[in-house]
Amino acid sequence: MFRRLLPHHKLTTNPLFVAETRHSRWGHSADALLRRSRLWLLIGAGATLGIYLLLVVLTRLGTPSWFPWPSVLAETLLVIFAVGFPATTVAIDGASISATMNSINREIVSGRWDLLRLTGQRDSALIAAKHSAGQLRAWRTLSLVLGYRLAVALAALAVIGWVLTIEIRSLSGSSVGAGSDFTLFILSFSLMIIGLGAVFVIEPLWRLRAMTALGVWVSGRTRNPTTAGIVSFVIVLG
Repeated sequence: MFRRLLPHHKLTTNPLFVAETRHSRWGHSADALLRRSRLWLLIGAGATLGIYLLLVVLTRLGTPSWFPWPSVLAETLLVIFAVGFPATTVAIDGASISATMNSINREIVSGRWDLLRLTGQRDSALIAAKHSAGQLRAWRTLSLVLGYRLAVALAALAVIGWVLTIEIRSLSGSSVGAGSDFTLFILSFSLMIIGLGAVFVIEPLWRLRAMTALGVWVSGRTRNPTTAGIVSFVIVLG
């Protein structure tokens, strides 16, 4: 299933894609990409959880003893999200667009694009190869961002689960806690949180594909690398 998400999917026989990725440490094969992706995903998740736990300890030391632990965990997680989410979003956008913003215009200016078209490959196949090769160049950043988001999602699920457990125990003896409506609410809320968490974790992959495609589009519309860089920079900030 995960292989279908890789840039290699359906392009292993594309000669331009093979040539672009032959000497890449990341993308010369799908197996190598999966191995390195797992490593950098763990690095991103581990770094995020490490920073989170450190901030939790510092926050706990700076709050009164009566301040509840769930509140400490939740507030610290909000800080991690508020700072990390925009930073990682800009990082994946910048890495994706910069990986492809000169992928086509460089070939056109050098005259190599006409030679590539003489190979008999359709323009769509050449563009697909450039798009996928650009994804590979930004894949390390993607893996780190996925690690960050996975860590945040797991921490959020743990905190929410703890709070729900406390609430369920406090209401277990009451008529509210014993009702079927309350049970249905808990199940629905849990499924909603899991669904939102899954979208939160997977979204960078969609963003990578969209932004690298946008970079290819910019590259096809501009001939000057400086102009392509300025346009891409404006797009990222916008």
